[in-house]
Amino acid sequence: MHRNIEIKKLFSGNDPEFAFRLIVAAYRDKIARFISLFVHNEQECEELSSDVFITLWKNRETWDQIENPDSYLFIIAKNRALNHLRKEKAIKSVDCNTLEIDSFYHTKTSPESIFITNEMAEILDAAIETLPAKTKLAFHLVRENRMKYKEAAEVLGVSVKTIEKQIAFAVSKLKEHIEKFR
Repeated sequence: MHRNIEIKKLFSGNDPEFAFRLIVAAYRDKIARFISLFVHNEQECEELSSDVFITLWKNRETWDQIENPDSYLFIIAKNRALNHLRKEKAIKSVDCNTLEIDSFYHTKTSPESIFITNEMAEILDAAIETLPAKTKLAFHLVRENRMKYKEAAEVLGVSVKTIEKQIAFAVSKLKEHIEKFR
């Protein structure tokens, strides 16, 4: 929530170019990482990420009407990725349940990964890869991007209860998987 208040202040400021540069700097990697869950080609991910920010810039006249800038950006990213997949496969709709989602395609070292042994990281990676596609997306938004359940629900177009259930399911499955190796 705090992040959204700061972004809304930027949106309402007198220097849209400055605000835009700050938003791109803050979100570029997160948006690319999110898109990479759908699209597994790095160049295509970069292009789609750029498209997200181009859309944001083109809609700058309506920035003051955006309630939740964080969710807004991820919704644009999801829509761009799904539209790309539709065009690529020449299909009318994309079912998130059948998508291959690679949670670690675009992963870089984080402070948390320093404390996890390589073996445990591999076990966790394998466990996350076994999660259903929608659960993996919810887990990514809530745990990695630190979105509130409500924000993740907006991005994925589901209810908050659905996100709660998906996260609870993911955590229980991850615990089960890790316990096998202890």
